[in-house]
Amino acid sequence: MTEKTLPAAAGWQWWQSAFGLLLRAPKSVLLYPMLFALFFCAIFLVLSFVLALLAPSMPVVAVLVVVLVMLATGMLSPALMLGLMSIFRSADQGESPSMAAFMQPFRERLLPLVAAGLLIAGFSIIVQFVVTAISGLGIDGLLAMYTYTDDIYDISSTETLAGMGLLPLLLSLLVTTVSMMLVWYSYFLVGWHDRPVISALKESFTAALKNWAPFLVCFLVYFVGAIVVAIVLSVLAVILVWILPKWILFLIGIVGVIVFAAVVMALLYGVWYYSYKTVFGEQEPTPK
Repeated sequence: MTEKTLPAAAGWQWWQSAFGLLLRAPKSVLLYPMLFALFFCAIFLVLSFVLALLAPSMPVVAVLVVVLVMLATGMLSPALMLGLMSIFRSADQGESPSMAAFMQPFRERLLPLVAAGLLIAGFSIIVQFVVTAISGLGIDGLLAMYTYTDDIYDISSTETLAGMGLLPLLLSLLVTTVSMMLVWYSYFLVGWHDRPVISALKESFTAALKNWAPFLVCFLVYFVGAIVVAIVLSVLAVILVWILPKWILFLIGIVGVIVFAAVVMALLYGVWYYSYKTVFGEQEPTPK
């Protein structure tokens, strides 16, 4: 399988295509990513609650819980993500997305996708322990990353990042980038093209490396867009505070956060799908 090397402008075109898909099929590309996000938010909240109970008296057990949860979610993530991409592919082809399309990876390519997720999750766990060891933050620093409360540890989640130091922070950034390059196209290649797991990881890394220019443009668009949106929302919030009662502001805030998060996720997943489509697009998925 041969990947394309795209011009830098493709990074901007990914955003355009994702926005166009959002306008064409808003229900499909908004609903499923939100359900996906809620699933992982629920896992994080449960994990945070469990850690709050275990960490003060049994920190080692708490670390084991973190490792097990990371492995479990890592094993399921590829099939879930590819199911989500199946929804975007159906919407892109003008078809009505269905739960059957979402569940297709679970029925047909579950074991290879679980193997890919397990490799990535294991790699991430090792990296987190290495970074924690280098930074000298200890178990408290590691556990503080997975909880919403800071009063049960000797170090808060904010202090965890601030106390890492330049070298561990750069190492973490480098490893995160490499991990994303390995993952970015591998799920598509394993699930839709029947590629062996190791080959898919290698091909994903190579394709991402060859297309560094469009990825850079894509990131810059995201960065500039985030700044512009933050400024606009800040100005709008100041105006609304002066003219609306607090209870209305509260309702607007809740609805606004949900809608904004749904739109952002739909665009990000759309960019992910169209980057795959343009790099490997002329090669149709293996018939099932």
